[in-house]
Amino acid sequence: MTKYRCLSHLLGHESGGSILSALKGRSWANALSSYVSPSLNDFAFFGVTIDLSEEGVNHVDEIVTCIFAYIGEYALIWIFPFH
Repeated sequence: MTKYRCLSHLLGHESGGSILSALKGRSWANALSSYVSPSLNDFAFFGVTIDLSEEGVNHVDEIVTCIFAYIGEYALIWIFPFH
């Protein structure tokens, strides 16, 4: 599994302690998925899709901050420790 697929798996995780669990706990999201496009020689596209609830639409900035904070604090430390 590539580092990017690992990151995708972590972001898409749905159990307790996951981003989706936190967003559902605030009634901000119904579903979350992440993916990596087929990579080319020196880059790939990475995406996160979130099905927001009606309440979640009012908290987009906080949700985006949550996603990037998770990537910065957890995923990058474990998956990309030297980058």
